[in-house]
Amino acid sequence: MAGPRETGAGIERLLEELAGHADPGVARRAEELVRLLVELYGEGLARIVELGGAELVGRLAEDDLVASLLVLHDLHPLPLRDRVQRALRHGARLRGIEDGVVRVEAPRGSEAAVLRAVEAAAPDATKVEVVAAAPVIPVEALRVRTADRSPA
Repeated sequence: MAGPRETGAGIERLLEELAGHADPGVARRAEELVRLLVELYGEGLARIVELGGAELVGRLAEDDLVASLLVLHDLHPLPLRDRVQRALRHGARLRGIEDGVVRVEAPRGSEAAVLRAVEAAAPDATKVEVVAAAPVIPVEALRVRTADRSPA
């Protein structure tokens, strides 16, 4: 079974093929079919959220696939900022969110992992920008160097 990103890419590919090779009316009907299916599943998910209550919705939101569907249908219980904060690991920190663009600072070497985590938690972000943090010199290293230079 393909993952959600692969499935989404497959749908996009099929719609593009139909748009390029089929009668324009067929392509429009295929897009309408996809829209209606997404709407139907969104209504079903909204009903589950409504009937399940806060505890169930919280548990559902912990699953990456279900969380992305909750975001798609504007049903996720946490706002974008909170979801990004929860996803930050490896010493990364949120620099800000503006117009849907999430800016994160991550220690050198962890940028790719942080990017993947934030993109998974915030598929509704317009863009995720991860910059490498300046290296931090441990205080112990400074003490050793200072001690080595003290006059005898």
